[in-house]
Amino acid sequence: MTPHALPGRRIERTRTLSGGYRNHNLQLVTDNGEQFVLRRFLHGNTCATEAALTARLIGVAPVAEVIAADPQGTIAGQPVMLSPTQRRVIYGG
Repeated sequence: MTPHALPGRRIERTRTLSGGYRNHNLQLVTDNGEQFVLRRFLHGNTCATEAALTARLIGVAPVAEVIAADPQGTIAGQPVMLSPTQRRVIYGG
């Protein structure tokens, strides 16, 4: 993860997303209206595993790409992963 994961953009708004059993998820909205999810790994660091699994599932399952990940918390101060907001897909009959 680089210090500037969203170059040329400013974060205008944030809000805590509901859900998230073990992690804290924040919605980030940029100055041009783009929306992202910042996932903070607070209870057990599975950041590297989730980022690797997501990379393998792109094109196979409806997952959002990982824009940036900081598994060791070197840049962010704690393990985090950044992805674009994914529209919900409901499966079943």
